[in-house]
Amino acid sequence: ATASVYPGPPFSQILIKAGERQGTPFVPVGIRGITLRVADLNKTGDFMATVFGNEVKSDSAGQSRGFTFGRTEIRLIQRAPGMPNDVSLDHWTIATKDFNAESAKRALQQRGIQAQEDGRGGVVFADPDGIQVHVA
Repeated sequence: ATASVYPGPPFSQILIKAGERQGTPFVPVGIRGITLRVADLNKTGDFMATVFGNEVKSDSAGQSRGFTFGRTEIRLIQRAPGMPNDVSLDHWTIATKDFNAESAKRALQQRGIQAQEDGRGGVVFADPDGIQVHVA
């Protein structure tokens, strides 16, 4: 196993003993969503609809398309003009249990990770490759 470069316990080793959390102030329960940047929103969206179905209606029709896979949603957004073709993953969202944004920000900052509130009750930060991670 590779050692973490961040101080403190890794997020994947959150321990719960006698009802107390040790480690981070949130308990991941699953991936809520993944957002992919695509070259052609209609072409990729139609492909996903044909292959998988499960398209969900969106308030941002024309700007994104979403598909459900169990409890996880994959959202497609249009790749910005001039963006390299190898840039596809925009961000992923982790669903958590008993989440508190202020506690999460504080715990992340103690590990040297700068986090900001996402405006929807969660926090967002970047991984070492610059991919955004939302926790809510």
